[in-house]
Amino acid sequence: MALSLYDFASSSYVVVDFPFVTGGQNLDTLFTHFSYTFTTAGGRLDLQFDNYLSDTTDVDAFLDNVRVSGAVPEPATWAMMIGGFALAGTAMRRRKAAVSFA
Repeated sequence: MALSLYDFASSSYVVVDFPFVTGGQNLDTLFTHFSYTFTTAGGRLDLQFDNYLSDTTDVDAFLDNVRVSGAVPEPATWAMMIGGFALAGTAMRRRKAAVSFA
């Protein structure tokens, strides 16, 4: 089984092959833990599972405990954002209402 990741920001593929054994295994022994960590350039990412077995065996993939984390802004970025909101609010409060005559 292969896991294909396409990063639209960098226009590149990452393919990860996982070993897979066919046959009549018991589900208790068939589940295996695989872990893969990757970093994208940002934007959209497609995740695709491919069955490349030569026979017509059905293969199912289960995802469990998937964690997706985004970038966390630095404290200086938070301070600038809060300061910007404060300045915008102050400017709006000080602005006098325009009087218009019909």
